[in-house]
Amino acid sequence: MYRFAEHWFRQLLAASPIVSVTGPRQSGKTTLARWMAKQTGRPYLSLENLGLRALAKENPTQFLAQLKNGAILDEVQRVPALMPYLESNLELLPFSRSELAREKKAPSSLENTLLTGGYPPLFNKKTNRQQWFADYLATFVERDLQQWLVVQNIDLFYRFVYRCARQNGQLLHLSSLAEDCGITRNTVRAWISVLEASYLVRRLPPHHAYFKKRTIKAQKLYFSDTGLLCWLLDIHTPEQLLAHPLYKKIFEAWVISEYRKNALNKGTRPAFYFWRDTNGNQIDLIIDKCSHINPVQINPTRDLHKGLFTVISRWMRRSGPMAQFPTLIYGGNLNALRHGVNVRGWQKIR
Repeated sequence: MYRFAEHWFRQLLAASPIVSVTGPRQSGKTTLARWMAKQTGRPYLSLENLGLRALAKENPTQFLAQLKNGAILDEVQRVPALMPYLESNLELLPFSRSELAREKKAPSSLENTLLTGGYPPLFNKKTNRQQWFADYLATFVERDLQQWLVVQNIDLFYRFVYRCARQNGQLLHLSSLAEDCGITRNTVRAWISVLEASYLVRRLPPHHAYFKKRTIKAQKLYFSDTGLLCWLLDIHTPEQLLAHPLYKKIFEAWVISEYRKNALNKGTRPAFYFWRDTNGNQIDLIIDKCSHINPVQINPTRDLHKGLFTVISRWMRRSGPMAQFPTLIYGGNLNALRHGVNVRGWQKIR
């Protein structure tokens, strides 16, 4: 399946002899790397090969010097000594909805979109969703986790991951999470960093450009893939999803992830934030593009009632000229301008 990141990959290859491909397990990194190696005539080297890995560890400079015509390296994290030499980096996340729609593989409903997520293997008709996510998490804990830190109590780490799923979209309080899991604040901080480095979760910081005295300063925690998130929350059917108290927060996670994927596929890295005051008024996503900022409200409702626009309209009036293109992403299909806000159906994120 064609990946939108391929265009950006080609630009990186034109400017740099070596491109590293990073992203979560099973996001399609190796498939894209092999395809681009074939298309460009550059060698594809996987450092899962023990011989290559030994050479790279022994003398990184000499190893890279042999790649006179450039190369595409996979599994480069297995040789940390190579990292300082890499000039360019491509982040490849699981499929975006736009990529799936292009190949006519996107689920038709919002609920099935959230339940499936974007990992490429799930779009093979023979894949069992529940078993795949169980295997995915087990492989992460038993293999990938050991690259980052030593966890003495694996069962406790599993409990921590499940507890994080229930925290999705909520304000992140380390002390509360530590108490719930029976671990220290420092352990919570370290384990969240590992989940983030592995692309399983993302922290969303608060935006402080406006109304500083009344804004919340805690971060939020969002899972990067809603398929995995729903599986962790024991949600397996559209009916269960619609009735779940975290349905809105799951939708928020998906929308934020789609914005991030679309940005990375275009070779851009805008800063993402949220805004919330002490009265509970909130802008779910603020995209800071340096020259301007875009506020985005996110709600899975299919009913465009006036109350959806209250906070974002008030926020725009008070935020000055830097704030532009206010947007509402909702669970319906209408694309229009309402109350000065750009309304976009969930299938039209861009």
